[in-house]
Amino acid sequence: MQKAILSQKNRIAIMSGSLIVLGFFARLVLGNEWLFTLAFMLASILGVAPIAIQAYQALKVKVVSSG
Repeated sequence: MQKAILSQKNRIAIMSGSLIVLGFFARLVLGNEWLFTLAFMLASILGVAPIAIQAYQALKVKVVSSG
């Protein structure tokens, strides 16, 4: 599953961006606060997944950089 997520980083970024646009559209045009919140929560989860996986893999092999 980790390989699948990391190999689809561009697609995940596009999906997260689309969810953010949907969230703003829902709030500003439709006035739907629930859809706004849901879209942003999903975008956050999708966006953090590749970063969290890479951080976990780096910690597993004790590779930590300061910049």
